[in-house]
Amino acid sequence: MLETKPASVNVRVLKSVSWTEDGGFHAVESWLRLSTARQEHIDVVQAQNDFLAAGARCAIEKQTVAPGDHKSSLPFLGVDGLARTGQAWVRQGILTATVIVPPVTPHALEALVAAINNRIPQPERTLVAPHSFPEPEQMDAKSARRLQGGVSAST
Repeated sequence: MLETKPASVNVRVLKSVSWTEDGGFHAVESWLRLSTARQEHIDVVQAQNDFLAAGARCAIEKQTVAPGDHKSSLPFLGVDGLARTGQAWVRQGILTATVIVPPVTPHALEALVAAINNRIPQPERTLVAPHSFPEPEQMDAKSARRLQGGVSAST
């Protein structure tokens, strides 16, 4: 995402050692205590997983937002895209989008069977393509424009 996004879109990447909603909440709460956070312009929050993104949103919404502060309307992006969490949270409007990471076990088992039965050497690394939920063409127009940098974060 960072390689393909427009230069005008400022992404705050949220990382935490605790991949939970509490971890996301505390990471953002700590960041918001910094004086520099008040002046930083952010267009989107991207978290390591859906739980962190949901916790980040909760922390930002809990803060008393000053008039004109755009952080209350930020899009939140997660990763995992499980049906009962990430995808459900997108449908509920908690997250703007999530990346669905498909299961890798079937690919790993196929490679293992091929290596054992057919003595076929396997590559050191096999990539599995993730995809967006919702697909970009299914996003509402405002969310899509915000993620592409076409609308100011204060709208």
